[in-house]
Amino acid sequence: MKGISNCLSFGGFDFFLSTDGRTIYCMKGDSVISILDKGGRGRGEYAEIRTFAYSPEDSLLYVAGPHGLIIYKGLSHEVVSVIGNLPAISSIRIIEENKLLAACYIPDNAMEERNGFFIIDTKTGAITDPILTMNDLSKMFHTDSDFYQSDDSIYIAVGDRAINSIYLYSKGKLIRTLKFKYSKKLQIPKRVLVDDPDNINEHLIFNEYVRNNNFCIGAALPVIKNQGEYYMFWNSPEADDYILNIIKKDRVKRLHIKIPGIVGFVEPYWVSNDCYVTLFQNMFRETKAESNGEGLSNLAETIFREYDNNNDNPVIMKYRIK
Repeated sequence: MKGISNCLSFGGFDFFLSTDGRTIYCMKGDSVISILDKGGRGRGEYAEIRTFAYSPEDSLLYVAGPHGLIIYKGLSHEVVSVIGNLPAISSIRIIEENKLLAACYIPDNAMEERNGFFIIDTKTGAITDPILTMNDLSKMFHTDSDFYQSDDSIYIAVGDRAINSIYLYSKGKLIRTLKFKYSKKLQIPKRVLVDDPDNINEHLIFNEYVRNNNFCIGAALPVIKNQGEYYMFWNSPEADDYILNIIKKDRVKRLHIKIPGIVGFVEPYWVSNDCYVTLFQNMFRETKAESNGEGLSNLAETIFREYDNNNDNPVIMKYRIK
């Protein structure tokens, strides 16, 4: 496998996108069962994969590039259709037959409706008005991992400067199920926000703040259970500081998680069927914590052994938090 930049799970399948944006590996369990690699300029080919979604019910893979959407059928990836002239798509999820929920940027819309979540009809290519808008800050920190899908319902985490929210989209309706704030010292102050998009100095001030200060936005990698009675998500106020937040019946618990023998806290990358996924690639011996007197746990030994004997392929660890 190439290096991995993204993983999305649909049904019992995990899909891994390569760092060059050209290849998708489909895994069932611990085996690669299909590879999409159709970079090019012909019909059904792409210059780059931005994001994707898969429907296990009809074996359709939706692949979004810079200027459109390609729909493939089955593990052999037969081209079903190509939809061009779509706006820039940063994330997509399937909500029903021939309908996608997509985070998009539509420059022709009014300023306040350019960034947000829209519904795309994959038969006609038509796009609805936004069902939920995002400001520039929310859009900047929105990722493919800000969704949690349960059957035909989708939870969406949307971060902002002060108030962060999780929404539920189900049966054509959108409701906010959770809103919360991080402490004031972890909120980006209003004074550094960009008010004028054409003012380069404002962008410089904002970028300088983000580079040099700790802050939290959003609810990364959400897992929601019992119809919103239980929320689990991560935040990272500073480099290498990964905090698991658990909210259950208005009680909040925050945890650091370590693997004895590996330096630092466990960093989750993705969610797969309520399991978290951590990727080990480009590991260095400095990641061993033997010098700190911790010693190697059985799990750490397994990870290093797999990495050493895996021909530079990534090692993928899936785990649940109880």
